[in-house]
Amino acid sequence: MYSKRRNPNLDLVKGALILLVIIGHLLPGTIRDSFPRYMIYGFHMPLFFAVCGYLIKREKLQYSSASDLIKKYVPRVVIPWLIAVQIYFVLENITSPESFTLENYINAYLCPYYHLWFVIAFLVFIILTRLLIKAGSALLLSGRSADPSIIRGKSVSPVRHSQIKRKEAVLIWVFVLSAAFIISVVFRVYNERTYATGVYTQTEYAIMHDFHMFYYFYFAFGMFLREFAPRPTVIVHKFLKACTLIAFLTYAILFFFPNSTLEIITSSAFNILLVSCVVIACNRNSLPRKRMLEKIGKNSLAYYLYIQVAKTITVHFFTFGEAPFLYWCTVIILSFMMFVLISALSGINAFRVIAFGMKPVKTSESTDTKDTSSECQPYQFSPTAAQHQFFRNVRMPLSDGRSVGEGQAF
Repeated sequence: MYSKRRNPNLDLVKGALILLVIIGHLLPGTIRDSFPRYMIYGFHMPLFFAVCGYLIKREKLQYSSASDLIKKYVPRVVIPWLIAVQIYFVLENITSPESFTLENYINAYLCPYYHLWFVIAFLVFIILTRLLIKAGSALLLSGRSADPSIIRGKSVSPVRHSQIKRKEAVLIWVFVLSAAFIISVVFRVYNERTYATGVYTQTEYAIMHDFHMFYYFYFAFGMFLREFAPRPTVIVHKFLKACTLIAFLTYAILFFFPNSTLEIITSSAFNILLVSCVVIACNRNSLPRKRMLEKIGKNSLAYYLYIQVAKTITVHFFTFGEAPFLYWCTVIILSFMMFVLISALSGINAFRVIAFGMKPVKTSESTDTKDTSSECQPYQFSPTAAQHQFFRNVRMPLSDGRSVGEGQAF
């Protein structure tokens, strides 16, 4: 059952993206060799980073201390990632014991296995966004003149104060999004040229493999939409959907007529439009309910980190020769087994908290204890439904969208 602050549509989107990540990793060949792989890789990671950014509130990131961020993300993200690195390091080298060296062990963290780069990029994006927000806020304060009403000694009304804060937020986001766009474009061009030449140092490879900075704009754009979510009319929303479909088809056609410049432009436009449409749909809660996808989305980090174990075991422990059908059957069966195993372990608090980075499940015993002890507590006022409605009516409306996806897990 979902809390009032949790948006099931966001879990639905995350669950669908996790499935696309799994399918994309299982498909054979390169992006240029496989049309399904080309299409999946064209949007699934930009949208996933945008959703992750959407779940982070700017003011909390800006005003939280470094220790608060460490307490939040170390148990939720870093520790599960460290466990996953250990698992994949063992699975990748267990067939060749001579590979268990200190150098390879260190490289497992510097250039983590296959898909584990996402967590490093996610944490780097959080740190970079925090720095850019603080830099934009400092520039705004240094170049802003004092409000005339404050100079005259007059108090600022709540409406005026809200207008000032919103204007400041807009200016900060103009700075952050401009910087994010420049960073993403520079790294996209750098990656394209480096991969085209095929000559790069180990440091350059680590930067390209671990950070994926060309996705950073979508992360920042997702955070921006959290604070300034578009609320278009039905006609405008349909127009956005039509533009998204046109950009999608154009990107698909470019698979058969390759042009790197057009692909960058088209994929960028398509992903920006797609992110906007998805955020609008999630705000309206208009997407259909799919319990299985929502369950995957609620535990998205665990499925992302550990479902790849199935393919790793298949590649390193089985030999199929010229029998791709057996390979696919093995991968699918092992992936299903891993899915069932992760789902089962997510109900055990030890795995749920340490390996998956989730909050513990309250047991029935703790609930019963809480109910029993509450009988000894002094009487507390319990508002009626009419009083709840009255308090909601007189409360000043907020403009930061805090009720949408607030506190939702990664």
